[in-house]
Amino acid sequence: MKKVFKFGCLPIIILIVLIAIIAAITGGDDSNSSSTTSEANADESNQNDSDESNEEESTEDVEETVKMGEPLDVNDIIFTVSDLTTSDTIGNDFINETAKGEFLLLSVSVENTRSEKLTMSSDYFKLIAGGATYESDVTYSIYLEDDSIIYEDINPGLTLNGVVPFDVPPGLDLSDAVIQVQTGVFGTETGEIDIAQ
Repeated sequence: MKKVFKFGCLPIIILIVLIAIIAAITGGDDSNSSSTTSEANADESNQNDSDESNEEESTEDVEETVKMGEPLDVNDIIFTVSDLTTSDTIGNDFINETAKGEFLLLSVSVENTRSEKLTMSSDYFKLIAGGATYESDVTYSIYLEDDSIIYEDINPGLTLNGVVPFDVPPGLDLSDAVIQVQTGVFGTETGEIDIAQ
């Protein structure tokens, strides 16, 4: 009697687990075929819905483009680029940064006309010029002190003013340049501001 219980309940547990695995493998075939059929029908229905929504989105995704100095409304967030300057360095006499090329500095304002708080950062702005895309670097914004836009909260009805820095090649041709703006981290709501010069 002692030898039967030497291993305790372990053999019984293993046996139950094996039976459950075998039952799941062999007993699930009938439900899988009906499940597969219903999944195929659902996929086909989803594909048709997706095609229709893609057609709708393609007509809605046309981005409005405004000129520098004009307000751009992107889903109740008003972006305005008011000025553009260049500089070799940013910062002050004690703390500064030298550009690898030259800094293109955009004076911007962002107004929140939504009914909830918005978080804005300089890396929500992209410069597109000459077929290349330049991104703003938040670390450069640190040197702008009070003009920096580093994950700033904007409450409803308020406007944030600041400078967005881009490190670009010296003398970059801005004849076809636009600034792409977005309302959040994921960039699902965007618009363009023409800064061509």
